Formats: sequence, structure tokens, C-alpha cells
Amino acid sequence: MSKFPELFPGVRIGPQPDDGDLDELKRAGIKTVVDFRQPKETESSNEQLVQKHGLDYIGIPVDREDPSPKAVEAFQEAMRGASEPLLLHCGSGIRAITVYLLSKAKAKDWTPERVEQEITSRGFELSSHPPLRRLIKDYLA
Repeated sequence: MSKFPELFPGVRIGPQPDDGDLDELKRAGIKTVVDFRQPKETESSNEQLVQKHGLDYIGIPVDREDPSPKAVEAFQEAMRGASEPLLLHCGSGIRAITVYLLSKAKAKDWTPERVEQEITSRGFELSSHPPLRRLIKDYLA
């Protein structure tokens, strides 16, 4: 499952899963898939594919060029009723981990620098994602 590592207890983060990945994730105990991609990134949502595998699907579109703090709020709201363990994904996983950590950051009193450090320490690179860096700063301002 190195493509979808468990970066936090009960939370795997990674890229867009395919049919075989979803089989493997289901066997690994995943119950809910949270998709942070926008519809324009793919010809269709993977909602039907996820549900075909007996998994719950939650779609929270995050624009790569203009991510909104509303996505963090939508994620927090969705997690109130979500079954765990979770797979959080986007195209690469960078939006997924950013939204996940921002959903925890205010309660932990983290600075933007701390959030960025948490992201990079888990193998994701923010330097090529200025819009996400801006989201982190704006959300925690």
C-alpha cells in the first residue's frame, strides 16, 4: 500500500485510485473515500466506482489554482458523519494532505510554517504549489 500510505492513524493519503487500488483499499479496511479533485480534472467522478466497491464516497472539489478555505470547512463538516478508516485523495495527494492538516491546525494552534513542515515531512513538496501555500497562510491568518 505504499501508493496510499497511512500518514495518520486511520487516514491514508495518495493519488487518484483505480479499480484495482480500490479492491486493495477495501481489503485493507478503508470505509470512506474523500475525493478532492474537481470534475474538470477527469471525465467523470469516481463516485460510482468507489460505491461499486462498497465504500462511501465524499466529494470536496478543491481548485488547484485557487483553493478556498471553504474546502477545509466542508471537509470538517463531512468528517462528522464519515466512517473511518479513510482514503483522502486528489491527483497527487498534495491537496488532500493540505486540507486534512488545515482541518487540525487551528485546534493545535499551528503556524503556517508548522503546517508546511508537517506536509513536507510526509513526503509532499509544496514549493511547486504556490496556491496551496497561499491557502495555508490565508486560512491560519
